[in-house]
Amino acid sequence: MDYKTLEEDEILAIVQNNINRAIGYYDSQLSRERENVLKFYQAEEPKAQHDGNSKYISMDVYDAVQSMQAALLESMAAGQRIVKFAPQNADDVVMAEIASEYTDYVMFRQNDFFEVASSVIHDGLMARAGIAKVYWDERTEYEVEEFSQVTEEELDMLLAADEGIELEDSETNEVGLISGTISRPLDKSQVVVESIPPESFVIEPQAVSLETVNFMAHR
Repeated sequence: MDYKTLEEDEILAIVQNNINRAIGYYDSQLSRERENVLKFYQAEEPKAQHDGNSKYISMDVYDAVQSMQAALLESMAAGQRIVKFAPQNADDVVMAEIASEYTDYVMFRQNDFFEVASSVIHDGLMARAGIAKVYWDERTEYEVEEFSQVTEEELDMLLAADEGIELEDSETNEVGLISGTISRPLDKSQVVVESIPPESFVIEPQAVSLETVNFMAHR
């Protein structure tokens, strides 16, 4: 199959067209549906149509959403072993166990997966789309350390010990020894799992699944 080479402005036009169609769908049709569902969920609808009608408003939508959310949440996030890697042979047993433990650590210690799952399920029931985003977050934190009465040569060795160490402040006493503080960079990068508000996620109107969709975006 021969593919046509597109110019940059043609690519931008195609992307912009997809964005407009997706956002138009979400900000018009779906937003009206979600607003209507929210009114029923909060027992603001249906209101009495005429004077003398009963003022009672059913909580059926709220009760249905809450009960379904609890049932789904129990199956998705109950306990600390939501993922288990199965070894393919005897050599994989230890590594499979390590991978299982690490996954639980990432989901429940580094991230609050119970809260993420709760939000995603609630959004799915209320807004027809529950979205969780998983990405690698590159993050650096700095640890401040003190040093006391070192020579200039020892200070140079200290600063050269690890890449990124910087001298924060220092003072030299009467005999030439140096005291002060340094900052040491710590790599705190990790996998982040977070829920995305439905209104921040757009997808083409005819989408059936994320695997087969032509366009989707997080705005």
